[in-house]
Amino acid sequence: MTLLRRIARPSLLRTLLVRSLLVAVVPLLVLGSTVMFVMDEVILRRSGPVDITTGGRMASADQIVVGLVLGLIAVLVPAIAFFAYRSADGLARPLRELVQAAQRIQGGDLTARIERRAPHEIGALEGAFDTMVHALEQREQSNRELVAELQVQALNDPLTSLPNRLLFQDRLRQQVYFSSRQGARFGVFVMDLDGFKEVNDTFGHQTGDRLLVMVGERIRTTLRESDTVARFGGDEFALLVPTADSEDKAETVARRIQKTLEAPFGLDGFLLNVEASIGITMFPEHGEDPQTLVKRADAAMYVAKRVKSGFSLYRPSEELEARDRLILMGEFRQAIERDELVLHYQPEVDPRTGEVLTVEALVRWRHPTRGMLSPDQFIPFAEQTGLIRPLTNHVIDRAIGQVRSWRNRMGQPVRVAINLSARDFQDPELPKHIETALRRHDMPPEQLKLEITETVVMADAARSLSTLATLREMGIQLSIDDFGTGYSSLAYLKRFPVDEIKIDRSFVTDIVADHGANAIVRATIELAHSLDRTVVAEGVEDQATMAVLAGYGCDAVQGYYFTKPLAAADVALLISGTPPWVARGRLLDLKVVPGGLEAAV
Repeated sequence: MTLLRRIARPSLLRTLLVRSLLVAVVPLLVLGSTVMFVMDEVILRRSGPVDITTGGRMASADQIVVGLVLGLIAVLVPAIAFFAYRSADGLARPLRELVQAAQRIQGGDLTARIERRAPHEIGALEGAFDTMVHALEQREQSNRELVAELQVQALNDPLTSLPNRLLFQDRLRQQVYFSSRQGARFGVFVMDLDGFKEVNDTFGHQTGDRLLVMVGERIRTTLRESDTVARFGGDEFALLVPTADSEDKAETVARRIQKTLEAPFGLDGFLLNVEASIGITMFPEHGEDPQTLVKRADAAMYVAKRVKSGFSLYRPSEELEARDRLILMGEFRQAIERDELVLHYQPEVDPRTGEVLTVEALVRWRHPTRGMLSPDQFIPFAEQTGLIRPLTNHVIDRAIGQVRSWRNRMGQPVRVAINLSARDFQDPELPKHIETALRRHDMPPEQLKLEITETVVMADAARSLSTLATLREMGIQLSIDDFGTGYSSLAYLKRFPVDEIKIDRSFVTDIVADHGANAIVRATIELAHSLDRTVVAEGVEDQATMAVLAGYGCDAVQGYYFTKPLAAADVALLISGTPPWVARGRLLDLKVVPGGLEAAV
């Protein structure tokens, strides 16, 4: 570019012209002067003495020749000068046009073109210039397309194509500015799917990703075009609803979202039920900047998840609870190392004799400053931080060791039940760890029962069948926990090598008042017995519920009607003596009737 400017500037054009003239004219002038000098000498020699009185010489033919030569020179000099000027101008004009085109390109105009008029090297330069401009135009178009694509990627979630956190924050910032000027209110929502980690662990991340896409689509169709639905990452979504200008309207939006998620999601032949916890903040009451509004909505969401309320409006005390939860999560990492985890045991009772058949191990955290914490307060931390496997291994070792201690003390065997999470069940080292613990504590495998949720078993039927078969070959008792809440049917019972099913408390609790729950429980017990499986009902809270279950022939019952979870020392007293529910007359008198047993209350 600089070279072209230097070539085409006017001072250089004048220099080219002068040099051309000098190159052409000076030799002619020298030639003419030389000719005149020679001819003059010749004339002097030929003409003889000069006539002083007349002051001149006689004209001769040589003088005529000199005149002609001078005249020719006079004609040639202007002609040569004219052609030199035209030549210099013909060289400079295309260069000047090249400079002008280059200046337009520098300003961003890539439409500049040069008309190829020069047939010599300048013409070749013009052609090369046009080729360069065309290549630059193509590259610029590619760059524009790439920039547009990068902008989409930078501002949108690659999985769901929804706005990401960055774009959501930008729109929220604009809404804050607009609402501040108008004195308006609006709602911000943070939503998290309940149990999504279990879906990922059991069905795989590809299925989990597809579920997130379907959830995003449902939410998007539920709201207006002016609303923003964003995915922050994982199973967390955020919503900006400018029309939710009151708490009542915000809660209505939350209910509408929950309603749209009620219908099951069909994936890989399974129907997945999805629930969500939603936290809500209102501008400007709960924050006057985007970061505060989102942070407090997130805190409200965790409250909704903890109390299982579906959604929760932010309250100032919740922020302290969220901070406290993070502190507790950090402290849990050292809980196993510091031996702060203890086991309590809840018995499963024979409804006919009152005998304790099994004790279910339930972990508690004896926190140094907070006291005894229930599993609901720290199990989610274990799952989120990847500590669920070391936690389970710790529980297995402690529970099996406790059984040996009871046996040594009382001289009678006790069977213990341990719950497994989805991550535990997928751990290929699980059978080996259990076998090592059994051998170390010299405990027969028949005294160990493992409880696996129905969802975990059904997630990967082939893999579950293999793992269950391995555990069964070891002599371990197997139970399907929370039966009735997952995605299987009773027909699957005959495929899996399990010994019992445990009916979920959601059916048991309403068995007296709810005819549907009653029918489900009764059919489940009958079918399980026909397949030689035993049945345990959890959540027995009163005598009426126990009467119905005993009448249907349920093999074991568990619940606060008998006792809450007990410490190991209390379990020893319970097993070695007469159970208190027997002493208090809480068992029912059963009589044989056609088709089963009937409880006489």
